[in-house]
Amino acid sequence: MRIKFLCGMLIVLFLMGTLPVMAGEKQPSGAGQRSEEASKKCWERTWKTSEALVGRSTLPVCVAFEKVLNATCESPAELSCNWSLPPGESKFKKLNWQPLDWKTHWDLIGDINKAGVREDLREDLWKKEEAEKRVLFEKGRRSLAITSVDIDQDGTDEMVVRHDLQPCKERPGSMFAVIKPEDERVDWRYDNLFISVNANEGSEILLYDGKAYMFGWVRAWEILMVYKGFSMPGGSSHGYVNICQYRYLKRER
Repeated sequence: MRIKFLCGMLIVLFLMGTLPVMAGEKQPSGAGQRSEEASKKCWERTWKTSEALVGRSTLPVCVAFEKVLNATCESPAELSCNWSLPPGESKFKKLNWQPLDWKTHWDLIGDINKAGVREDLREDLWKKEEAEKRVLFEKGRRSLAITSVDIDQDGTDEMVVRHDLQPCKERPGSMFAVIKPEDERVDWRYDNLFISVNANEGSEILLYDGKAYMFGWVRAWEILMVYKGFSMPGGSSHGYVNICQYRYLKRER
């Protein structure tokens, strides 16, 4: 009876796929390689358990950027300033930013600092901070740059300005805004598009297959997000949607 019982249990375990590998037996082909590859990963996409979001996280840009993150293996601290691309990368490209003279664009700087602030509080807040901000620019601790890119993916390029804190490694931070070509002041229709990006510690805009996406390291949640801009019908307002999310797998020293 005991022999029959043991034989029966072995058959059940075999059918369930839980029969342990005996000493000296070879593991399935590729098992060791997969384990080694997993240990080398620095970042991974999340949102894999939510049906509502899994469709976003498997978009080509999300899958491709996971490969970039694991090719460069940069930590969140490095991403705050660098956002480098691996050698030979062809899908992702950096934008060509041109320096902008802050002295002739002081009203624009005021607009950028008011962005994201409740409209009825903007002017009073800027009056309190204006003198301090000017000193920071005079000391070279702030900078402006401009480029042309279709930030909302509606087929028309916008003039996008970035406002950077310098030096980045000391206190990372970048703010973006769309400006109107006629007067080079902030176009407030795009204010909501940059809310999350401007609040992140470490932000960037990159092209993927010629389309612009916004990237940001969210320190509070310890995740990296990718945002896609969009335009409402008629261009009356603009916003963004989160399409990718990644978490860092290695502890920072």
